Amino acid sequence: MARTYEELKVLSVKQYLTVNEAADYFNIGINRIGRLLKEPDCNFGLRVGSKKMVNRKKLEEYLEHCNVV
Repeated sequence: MARTYEELKVLSVKQYLTVNEAADYFNIGINRIGRLLKEPDCNFGLRVGSKKMVNRKKLEEYLEHCNVV
């Protein structure tokens, strides 16, 4: 589901995003974010019960240093 500019602006303020929100915000697929969260060196993932959350700032830093996602 595509989000409007205003909805994305709200996401830029939140520290933790759901996988769906992170996919919309970073324009990366949900499955790819799920695979990134499963990697052993992942420092931007958090589990709240069964819900997977993504630390927005840490994922931004990770993506700045990546050549390929």
